[in-house]
Amino acid sequence: MSVRSHVNMTLDVGTAVNRRASKIKSLIKRSWVIVTCKTNSNRRNQSSSAGITELELPGEKDRHTSLVERVNDVRTSVTIHRKSISGVFHKRTSASLDLPRGDPSLPPELIEKIASYLPQHDLVKFSRVSRDAYTAAERHLYRRPLSRRFDRLLRTVEKSPYKGDLILELALGFETDFYSVKYLLPSTVLILCRGPNYDREKVYKALLSHTPNLQQLIYQGWLQWTVSVTQPFAARHAYVMTIPTRVQTGAVPLDLLEQIPSSLKHLQFRRIYGRYHNLFQVISRNDHLESLNLYEIGDLDSLHLEQLVDLPIAQNLKYLRIRHLPFHAEANHGGVLSKILPHMPSLENFVLEITAMENEPFFSTFATCKQIKNFKFGYCERVTEEGLMKLGRHGELRNVEFMPGLHLNIEILRAIVNGNEKLKVLLLPRESISGEFQKELS
Repeated sequence: MSVRSHVNMTLDVGTAVNRRASKIKSLIKRSWVIVTCKTNSNRRNQSSSAGITELELPGEKDRHTSLVERVNDVRTSVTIHRKSISGVFHKRTSASLDLPRGDPSLPPELIEKIASYLPQHDLVKFSRVSRDAYTAAERHLYRRPLSRRFDRLLRTVEKSPYKGDLILELALGFETDFYSVKYLLPSTVLILCRGPNYDREKVYKALLSHTPNLQQLIYQGWLQWTVSVTQPFAARHAYVMTIPTRVQTGAVPLDLLEQIPSSLKHLQFRRIYGRYHNLFQVISRNDHLESLNLYEIGDLDSLHLEQLVDLPIAQNLKYLRIRHLPFHAEANHGGVLSKILPHMPSLENFVLEITAMENEPFFSTFATCKQIKNFKFGYCERVTEEGLMKLGRHGELRNVEFMPGLHLNIEILRAIVNGNEKLKVLLLPRESISGEFQKELS
């Protein structure tokens, strides 16, 4: 017999012995349990027959009581553990339920004060902190809507009309649009174009009808889209001006102008061509208008600004900006301005960027308008040094800013500074300052 076979036989014998020993051990345990149970039952019978009460067996009672207490402790610990787990889940889900809430950690007045100092991008994040933060930030969020997708804003206002009452400022016409050239492009190209794919005029008109408390409106009427166009196409359509690889139009729909509310305090029309009578009606029905910005209107004479003298707006207007750069050799818009400036007692800021204007009668009239404190002027090559030196006769100017297109020299600046003792700021364009002029200024 080999050594390997001897070892295997030894292992088999050991395994059999262990199995037999375990069977004997379990048999002894069962026999002991049976004997113990019978002995306990005999003792209970004897004690009941002999009239022995439970008080006479303190050891047995203590052992039974300790066993019951252990079982109860196990049940209690399991219940507590289950409650703790369920509490975690209930805490997680209770935040989404509409449960009664306690007082906020900060008073609502302080939360709203914090929201009033935040810009629009930070207000969006601030409104997600809590319900109180959203309630405080909502009024400031909708004061000047951050979104350029006005179709989405319109759906929000139609769903919650009170949000339309919160809108105080709107800037329309600045998002990318291909309305003016969409009939030029094939349908496959339109899908790839950037910009809102909706009827902008209808959305604007509906949105303005839901904003009765609007105070500031900026309307851009010059749509732009980079395409390749030819001159014959531009000649067939009204209100279209062409620049290489770009088409631009300044048409404004009449229905949209009629929907502009009469609660405005700040109004700006930019690059609008046509509907001048309707534009003036919008200006005239806003009696509390404080700021008027006419930025590159097509025909300034057709707007008839001299009619403002007889309207309440002439008494309330504080800021006036007129930018009109088309060159007309025979036009002199200074005559119209000299008619309206003396009848605006509240006007403090006046910005004039114009090309078709001469010295008189503008500068002689402007010198008498002492209510104007801040004056910005430029792009008028027809104005001479004699006219600019008359600004020194004003005497009440605080801030003067010159833009390119003027003939400036050191004598003009001295006359302006000496004539206006309260002058604090004098800004000059870099294009108008030569090397010699720089030495004289230093």
